[in-house]
Amino acid sequence: MNSEKTNLTKHCELCLNQSINFKKGIFCILTNDKPKFDTKCNKIKFGKILKEKITDINVEHKKIKMEKIWVYSYFTTFLILGIGVFLLTHFFYEYISEVLKINTGKSTILLIGLITVFISVGIALLSYAFGMLNKHLFDKKSNLKNKKELDSILELYNIKYEINIDIKDRILKPSQVKTDLKIIKN
Repeated sequence: MNSEKTNLTKHCELCLNQSINFKKGIFCILTNDKPKFDTKCNKIKFGKILKEKITDINVEHKKIKMEKIWVYSYFTTFLILGIGVFLLTHFFYEYISEVLKINTGKSTILLIGLITVFISVGIALLSYAFGMLNKHLFDKKSNLKNKKELDSILELYNIKYEINIDIKDRILKPSQVKTDLKIIKN
């Protein structure tokens, strides 16, 4: 039941007749109550909110698709670097161990400290690689869910849209996004 009410409020999030407060959450200003319709609302009024929601979700969808190559490239790079640091640590440890066997007067505290630093760097690189990949996959899943919910709600009201999105990435500056949205009502 709670999931069903959440889905009904998704309709309200697109409507101009919505209001939000901390006690009720999102509600209809016409009925002054939470949504109580079965599948679609007869009083829904689309406008600027709908256009913004369509644009935001679809721009995010395109950005996620565009960054896929970079994410997998960074993942591969940092994974190789992380594994490389672990291999370097292993060979470094063997070399220093042999040196310390010859010179028994040298302290092993330096060796332990250096090995700890190398292992920490390796873990940081692997964490960065997997963290970036996980964030990308989570964002992708969340965006696809939002896009499917939006499209299924609009399908109930016989509304389709066409959107052209032009994203110009710029280094060290925010991306320039141009959109052209056409809403088609049947």
